[in-house]
Amino acid sequence: CEESVNGILTYASGYLPDKNKNEISRAAGFLHEQLNTEKLKHDYCLILGGYLQCWSDPLRDSLATLLDGLKVGNKNGFIDNAAICGSLLCSYSIFSGQRLELVEETMRSFAKWAKEERLYGSSRLGFLPFLQLVKCLQHGGKGPQASLLIGSEMDAEEMNAAAVKSPMVDCSLALCKLELACIFGDYVHAGEILLEAPDILKVRPGHFSGCRFTFYKFLASAELAQKTKSSVWSKRAEVSRKQIQDWIKDGNVNCDHLWPLVQAEHALMKGKKSSAIKYFNHVCEAAESGPFLQDRAISMERTADFFHNEGNTILAVSCYTKSRDLFEEWGASAKQKRLSHKILILNRLLS
Repeated sequence: CEESVNGILTYASGYLPDKNKNEISRAAGFLHEQLNTEKLKHDYCLILGGYLQCWSDPLRDSLATLLDGLKVGNKNGFIDNAAICGSLLCSYSIFSGQRLELVEETMRSFAKWAKEERLYGSSRLGFLPFLQLVKCLQHGGKGPQASLLIGSEMDAEEMNAAAVKSPMVDCSLALCKLELACIFGDYVHAGEILLEAPDILKVRPGHFSGCRFTFYKFLASAELAQKTKSSVWSKRAEVSRKQIQDWIKDGNVNCDHLWPLVQAEHALMKGKKSSAIKYFNHVCEAAESGPFLQDRAISMERTADFFHNEGNTILAVSCYTKSRDLFEEWGASAKQKRLSHKILILNRLLS
């Protein structure tokens, strides 16, 4: 019975269409309550917290479940499943906009545990790019496209070799590089990453990293479509926009806050300036509150870029300042310093 349920839940988490995940999530909870089997609890935490709960409930609600899955799996000797919960906990902490100092603390605790358990599989390696992402956001790198080296954990050659062998590690590397490039505004590099990146939605079906990758894919594609006038990037942006819209229609509460910015960038890409102004005003309203600190910061910066290009420097400075404050609250000190420098220059121009 236990093996059958494990197989069903694992299959459901990875291969069922997104629109069916809410039903499977409730079924998984029912099975857990009926069986009341402690050995199943690590799988229950993994399914609900890692692959299903994030499609129906606020992303931050999955963090406690994943932490529980890590602890229980470790206690019962299910080390591999505990490692998956821990790896998901690290990445989902970033996705949900948790403050980076707390994320780094969680990651270092997981790394210490993984080292003690002598884990070297994709669950451990897949989280390392996210740890380096946090470091780059906090302390900066050699440039906007700072290479994601692993430092003392392992060298770049070993990490790239692991990415070749493991599609999951490859997906983690691609997502972290893309996020770093978009946050620091290096969209040319973001385009290069997209051309080489694996299809995360196919490699990791049901995993929330697909949502994050699709969002950044849209931002980069829309920006490059405007800069290059290329129909290729325009089509990529349209596909990503449609995917995000479908997720929202299916009830994914963790994508709702992205839609105002997606609408604004889409209108701008289409050359509909009056619509873009309206939508960017909506972006400002939506970014006033919410748990996703990094997305609110990105939204305000993109809005500031728009008004700056329109010649409205006063409004641009106001939006850049809000973005800087949100990045600072998130803990992205390197980004916050860059925005502070830009604000200083614009304020001098105004004076």
